[in-house]
Amino acid sequence: MSDFWSRRKSAVKEEFEEERRQAEIKRASELQDELDVKTDEEVLKELGLPDPDTLEPGDDFKVFMKEVVPERLRRRALKKLWLSNPLLANVDGLVDYGEDFTDAAVGAGFVETTYQVGKGMLKHIEELARKEQEKQNDKPPEVADDEVLAEASRETDEAENVEVSEDQSIDNGSELPTELNAQISDQEIIESSDASVFIEEEPVIAVRRQRMKFDYGGAAA
Repeated sequence: MSDFWSRRKSAVKEEFEEERRQAEIKRASELQDELDVKTDEEVLKELGLPDPDTLEPGDDFKVFMKEVVPERLRRRALKKLWLSNPLLANVDGLVDYGEDFTDAAVGAGFVETTYQVGKGMLKHIEELARKEQEKQNDKPPEVADDEVLAEASRETDEAENVEVSEDQSIDNGSELPTELNAQISDQEIIESSDASVFIEEEPVIAVRRQRMKFDYGGAAA
């Protein structure tokens, strides 16, 4: 029986504490809503707090850490505390926590990354490959036909240019000077006659030995 009443008393006490805690949370929330619509000067006057910007080293900053104090005033007090304390104001630049990693230039409070443990940048690479494949699939088939037609048109133009060049060469031949045309005609006649006419060779004349006779005063030599 005693155990029953002990458990009962503990349960009632816990219920009372929970109700009291919920009432405090509700009252603090209502007060916070009222303070949010007021200016900093009005809030400081209502809570009986000094201006955070006027605090000096050695002053009590703990009064601004109460739950009833709005967040904006708490941050002003902490900023003044940091600036007034040389140990906090002159932070070593080598510490890895000395930078503001919540800056808007690098992210809204956090920085996202595509790196995965054990996979590295695999997801990012797969996404790029998928987008590239979609671009290839979305490419219209008419593009290939246009390339074939362009190649055929280019070949036709080249053939026409060759024919025009040959025609111009023939036309230019009729405009050559008269002397050059005559030389070309004679050359053609000689080449044609060599193929059908045999030139008769002249007979070889035998050379006779000449004998010379000298007369010395009537004596025969």
